[in-house]
Formats: sequence, structure tokens, C-alpha cells
Amino acid sequence: MTTGISNTDASTSVGAELDYVYRPGMSYRGAPPRMSLTVGWQEDRFLGSIVPDRLTAEQQDLLDRFVDHYWQGDALMDPVAEYIRDHGADGRRLLDQILDQGIASVDDAPQVLVDLFAGLDVKPEWFDPEDWERGRRLWIDSSAAGIAGMFLMDSLGTFVADEVSMATWATGRFQNSFTLRNVETLQWFYEATKPEFIDRFSEPFKATVRVRLMHAQVRLGLRRLWGDEHFAHHGNPISTAQTMGAGVSFGLIPPLIDHQHGRVRTISELDSVMRYWSYISYVFGAAPDIIPMTAIDGAIIADYMGRHAGGPSYATVGFGNVADEAIENMPFQSRVPAKIYARYGIAAAAYFASDKVAQDLVSGAPRYRKLWKLWVPLMRAQIKLVVHTNIAYRRLLDALPDAQRRLANRARHYDKRYHYVVQKQKKSLHTGYTHHDTTIAAASDPASFGRCPVR
Repeated sequence: MTTGISNTDASTSVGAELDYVYRPGMSYRGAPPRMSLTVGWQEDRFLGSIVPDRLTAEQQDLLDRFVDHYWQGDALMDPVAEYIRDHGADGRRLLDQILDQGIASVDDAPQVLVDLFAGLDVKPEWFDPEDWERGRRLWIDSSAAGIAGMFLMDSLGTFVADEVSMATWATGRFQNSFTLRNVETLQWFYEATKPEFIDRFSEPFKATVRVRLMHAQVRLGLRRLWGDEHFAHHGNPISTAQTMGAGVSFGLIPPLIDHQHGRVRTISELDSVMRYWSYISYVFGAAPDIIPMTAIDGAIIADYMGRHAGGPSYATVGFGNVADEAIENMPFQSRVPAKIYARYGIAAAAYFASDKVAQDLVSGAPRYRKLWKLWVPLMRAQIKLVVHTNIAYRRLLDALPDAQRRLANRARHYDKRYHYVVQKQKKSLHTGYTHHDTTIAAASDPASFGRCPVR
């Protein structure tokens, strides 16, 4: 397919000169220099069934704009993060009051909060609650294999791809609180599967805004910590393009894994799933001008993101070292099954992504590359059998009477799979999403930055 970017090359520009919010009519900034074509990522294995060979002029313009936004953060939440940095606990309390009671509850609210909630309090023009609900139910109806494959691809993006791996490593959250960080992620996905998400005053909606703030705090902290030279080569840490690309991957990969394994989804169904995640991404901070309205448009930008993911980075090696050391320090009765589970996870990465990405994943844990050609093909074949069996079972259920009733019941309140995991870990979840309230200030001291999230 055509993925060329048609406008300016940013490689000769200085970082500070590129650090602005795009407005209609501006020239696109082009891709950050680090974004060369990546060998090994095979996200297009699932997206390829709907990515067109040639892009229309409108699709090319959307892709150019999406790539431009790798230079851009969250135009509305970043100023709020700076306000909270300057006003501390009082700033946080003000945000929480508006989340709970509305902007009208605050006399003379700061303009940055007025601007943020002007977008959050009103649904975008394209939002259709019935279509959103259809997409929610269809996404929850994805097979367990499809959901697991999406989580695996997302994890590979976190630990191997350039942008996210370096940002995640810099905060120290995975190193310092691995379990809590993962449980928080599952908690957020659980909240996003609830029908009340679209209620502005619901807990799922408010949780998403708080996570959005955390991303802004990390982004601004890293921008300060890494400086203009890093920005000029890599673009904005946790850019709004990355946020939207992740939303597309979260949304489309589960049904497309099913689709590629014989559980066919129509374009109409995929469009509804895309718009379900497009609204979530809107609340989460994706710039409105890069939010896709169709599955094909979403697949185009996610395909580009996967093909230019980069990595492995120095952070990938660090994560491998941390994980390897943690497993080796376990008691024997735990260490043996942990090593087996780790190998199955690596084999699943080889199945859903590629051998190359799976090898990159363990670049900091070389013991897992020993006898690679012996154990990886065997375990990968077992993963393949499980995936095909699970999706074949769901195809059988789809063919039985009352399939639509079962679909509606399955998604009536939330995704029960996430509910099960979250309930098992509920004691770990009362975090308030305040881990990064000191991150921007801590960026002035690189030695303290990695300690700021866990207090």
C-alpha cells in the first residue's frame, strides 16, 4: 500500500521549532527522523485484510496529518497538567471537583479547565449512541484469543517499540510496581467496556480523564527531561498520534484476529467497533482531527504506526533484565512455572507478531534465546492450535440459535472477562491515578524522575 508522507521533511528542523499545536491550513511537519520502516512487525497480518492498496486523496491527507501529530501532545490536557504542577494539591482538587460536579460548580474556573471541559461536556457531532453501543457489544463479543492477541501486541508496543518503551522505562513504574501498573491497565479496559462510559459523570468517564492527565504529566516531564535534541529526532513523548494509534489497535485487532481466523466480520460491524473506540480515544485525548470514522481509515493509520514502530530500544534491554532477574529470584516452586509461562508468552509474540519481534523482546534476557529453534516452533504451534480452537468454538456458537441474545447478554453490564481479573486484584486498585502529580517537577532532577510515580 502507499504510505509515503507527502509534505515537509522534519529532519533538518530544531526540536523547539516543531513543538506547537497544528492548526488547519498549516503545512504538515512530516515524520520524526527516527521513524524509518521497521522490519519484523506484522501488525498488518490482521489489518491487511482491510487496508487498501492505494489511498484516496482524503485517506492520504488523514495519514499525513496523523504523522504530523507525532510532534504534538494533548493540546487541552497538557496546559491542565502544567496548572496542576504550579498549584499542587489545590489544582488536583479543582479538577476532581469539576469532574464530579461540573464546570459550573467553580466560580471563575481557570481558562485551561474551561477549555478542557468545553470538549468533554459535549459529545462530538459524529457521535451516535446507538452506533457506539453496537460497537461496544461487538468488541466485547471478540473471542478470548482475539483479546489476548491484542493485549500481546499492545505489550510488544510497550516493551519493544521506540516511543512507548523509552517513556515507560523513564518513569520507572514497571520497574518499581510491575503488578500495580498492569492491574491499572486492566482496570481501565474494564471501565471502558461499561455502557455508562458515555455518561459524562460516570466513573468510567472520569477515570479515563484522570489517566489522560497522567499521560500529560509524563509527556511534559519527559519533554523537559529529554530536551529539544531528543524531541527533534523522536517527536513528542506519548504523542497524540500514538494515543490514537493505540486506540485503533485496541479496537480493531481483536475482531480482525477473529476475522483472519475464519470468524468473519463485516465492514459495517468493524466501522461500529472503530467508532466505539474513536469516542473512547476522543475522551482519552486524541486530537479530533486525526480520529478515524471508519475501520479502513483506522487500519491505515495503525498499519503505518506498526510499520514504523522502531525498536528494540535501550529500554527493551532494561525490561528484559528486570524481568529475568525477577524470575530468577523467585522461590523454586514459583520460578519453574514462571519460566514456562514466560516462554509461552515469547512464543505467542512470535505467533501474533514475528520471530524478529519476539527475539527483540528478550534482547535483555539472552537465556531465553538459547535453543530458540527447538522450543519456539513447538510452543508457537501449541499457541496456534489454542487460537484456532477458541475461534472455531466461537464460530460454532455464532451458528447456533439465539446468537444475538447471547451477544447482548454477554455485554449487558461490562466484559465479564475483565471483571473477573479486576475482582481478583481489587485490593490493588485504589490508586486514584495520582502517581504522576510530581512528575513534571521531578524532571528537573533526572536522578529523581524514575522514583516519582510511586510514593
